Amino acid sequence: MPIRFANLFEERLDHFSASVHRQQRSGSQARSTQRRHDDVVELLVGECRADACGLYLTQLGERWVDDVEFVADPFGLTVADEDDLHDDADRRASVDTVSDSLSSGWFPDPTGRYEYRYFNGQRWTADVAVHGQRYVDPLPSQAPRSQQAGRGFAIAAFVVALGSLLVAWLPFIFVAGLIGGITAFVFAMLGLVRARRNGGHGRGFAVAGTIISVLALALCTVGFLFTRTFLREIDAYNNPGPHATAVTSCTTLAGFGAEMHGTITNLDTTRHEYNISVAFTASGADTVNNVRVLDVAPAASVEFSSSAPVMPTGSITCRVDAVYGPEPFADMAP
Repeated sequence: MPIRFANLFEERLDHFSASVHRQQRSGSQARSTQRRHDDVVELLVGECRADACGLYLTQLGERWVDDVEFVADPFGLTVADEDDLHDDADRRASVDTVSDSLSSGWFPDPTGRYEYRYFNGQRWTADVAVHGQRYVDPLPSQAPRSQQAGRGFAIAAFVVALGSLLVAWLPFIFVAGLIGGITAFVFAMLGLVRARRNGGHGRGFAVAGTIISVLALALCTVGFLFTRTFLREIDAYNNPGPHATAVTSCTTLAGFGAEMHGTITNLDTTRHEYNISVAFTASGADTVNNVRVLDVAPAASVEFSSSAPVMPTGSITCRVDAVYGPEPFADMAP
């Protein structure tokens, strides 16, 4: 049951409220102190004496009401302790609807339990009101949003770093691993800062994210080397260098098939390997073969030949369709 302070201290509240308003009008109090007077619990602490209310006396304006030490069961009633009356950094309300710039005052209760709840400029208090009657309603405890944010950065760093590590070595995809590794490292640093502020919450994930992100960035080097090698092999295949080809003969084999002979000349200044695509055309149909010529020296000519099973129903023509360089990664094949 919430405790209704208005009935217990109505006379003292009225007396002290008038005193506070006189001080506010005379400008004798600082603005920050004036904000505090609007909280019913702080009014009681500033007005009451230890022998009268059973509360430890604190000078108004010098300390927050959270610093007040309550005695057990004043007036024979069970009163919520200071952590229940005003949440500290380890017990904040689960209210996300208040902006940081909201000024102090009475606002609709974001928890929905009461009509109004007092906001002291920094957080919601336990001071509530229904139809003009004021009560004390302790807010439910929950991990601070700052702790949740810190842990969120740490978990995000761990997940992104792990994903980056899995793709960092792959050709071309290593770019995603690089971006992910940098992002994970930044998240990990933010997570470490938040963990330091919030008692170490999320530090394990942040440390793991830092280590894995660094490994992912290092592994991106492997992905870059694989990408460069792949591009080099593809370029060598599509650009075999300057050369010249000639078909020296195209004959029909006895019974079935045709055979072609030709030469290829290396016009470059370095040695080359060639893959020559030759075509046999008979009765309007093409039969394509591939001929591999190895290690042709500069300015040297090498003969090659190829045969194909074609139907000798008419004339047969032979030609060189295309010349390519060495097949990609052929040297790595067993």
